[in-house]
Amino acid sequence: MAGGVAVYIRWSTDEQADGTTLEVQLEACRLFVGSQGWTFREDLVFVDDGWSGGSLERPGLGRLRDAVRRGEVSCVVVYKLDRLSRSVLDTVTLVLQEWEGVCSVRSTREPVDTTNPTGSILFYMLASYAEWERATIRERTLSGKIKRAQQGKNPGFAPPYGYRKAEKPGEWQIDEDEAVIVRRIFREYIAGKGCSKIAADLNRDGLRPRKAAHFNGMWLARMIRNPIYCGVLRYGRSTLATKAQRLQGANARVRFDEPRYACITGAVPAIVSPEEYARAQEVRAGRSSVAGFRNRGTEFLLTGIARCRCGAPVRGDGREKQGGGRYYRCSKTRIEDPGRCWCSLMPAAALEAAVLERVREALAPANRGLLLATWEAESQGQARQVEAELGRVSSALVRVAKARARVTADYRAGELPAKLYARHVDELDREEEALRAASAGLADELERLRASRVDLSEFEVLLLRLDGWEALTPDERKQVLRHALGRCVVYREPGTRRHLANPNPIEIQLEIRRTGA
Repeated sequence: MAGGVAVYIRWSTDEQADGTTLEVQLEACRLFVGSQGWTFREDLVFVDDGWSGGSLERPGLGRLRDAVRRGEVSCVVVYKLDRLSRSVLDTVTLVLQEWEGVCSVRSTREPVDTTNPTGSILFYMLASYAEWERATIRERTLSGKIKRAQQGKNPGFAPPYGYRKAEKPGEWQIDEDEAVIVRRIFREYIAGKGCSKIAADLNRDGLRPRKAAHFNGMWLARMIRNPIYCGVLRYGRSTLATKAQRLQGANARVRFDEPRYACITGAVPAIVSPEEYARAQEVRAGRSSVAGFRNRGTEFLLTGIARCRCGAPVRGDGREKQGGGRYYRCSKTRIEDPGRCWCSLMPAAALEAAVLERVREALAPANRGLLLATWEAESQGQARQVEAELGRVSSALVRVAKARARVTADYRAGELPAKLYARHVDELDREEEALRAASAGLADELERLRASRVDLSEFEVLLLRLDGWEALTPDERKQVLRHALGRCVVYREPGTRRHLANPNPIEIQLEIRRTGA
């Protein structure tokens, strides 16, 4: 041969049980080279230890490809064809295009010889089988992890910040030292601070994450989005797209809907309450940038709080033209489609002053009776709805019990085959289990509504902070408004030309957040 005979071996953790260790592969390739009368050269052995066959980007394979391009290799020997790649596209690209006429491939376990047409046909078949095998292993592994997650167990990843492994395998417990920091992050984010500012404050206070040198805003943003901190384990919602999917224009990750992925409430202990987590997501939705305008944080006190009449968040808009100034706009006014909103610009100072005055008026001692009566009526209405739903679930359970009795009677009378009886019973068991779980959740909700009480002391705290409004920082002002407002809807009818001198008034609807519930 003009060039030498190279040996390529690869081993990944997915193949621990099939005996294809590096030593086994190397010895088989050494014997094969000798049986052909070729010279085995240690300097032409290329190894990838712990690398998957799903991509050609591997250090050992990269060095082999460089050697082939330099003309140092005229034949590559592998233990099996899937050692080169488990992707048909990658294998064909590498062997029948990049190495065509330059380098042949031989396998110790398969009759592959790409120097003739018959060997090329067999090569295609074996490459296709290798990709199918890899896809099967991948799907089986992912399904096992999802099943484990659905059982409320750790599917195999390291505990996130705030948690550590428990003594019982597959479970986590709260790391109290880290949990204090997690609660602080959520609390300050809900109060109006951005992730970058929170990270800077944590670093300034000498606090450090588990592995990194310092906190950063992007890491905190991912933490805010992670539902595990309110006790919800979500796993398998997305996976890496295959190369074929990416070539067809798909995103880098493919998302799945339930029940393809696991989403289990109560699988891990919660560090923050579901209400705090939901509030943080509302704040996050209100802080996102829209149509090239970046939210200016606490410069606009109502971002993340106020919404337009159409339901979209209201954003701050610092005008650089038309005389400058601070304004609020509906985030849908810049969307060029039939569903856009025609809400006009609203001067920020006037809107913030009007909202602040409404809050003060609602919290005034003279209006507390009306507020308490409204909350009491809402609680009673919610309790009646839950009671009605609980009654429907109880009726459904009675219906399932009667259906089970009928099926059992038909089976005992010989009118229903055993296989069909077993299928009906299995369906009824699943339905009954779902209904009992729903009944337990509704009973807990009803108990919570009946036991809820309003904490009047929070009124006094809010009024004191409103009295000292001028001395508060922008962050503190936003925190007061978030604490006080449960709902704030604003809208302004467009003028004749929708310019800044619009004479139409701003419509404001707001509700005070119920305290102590």
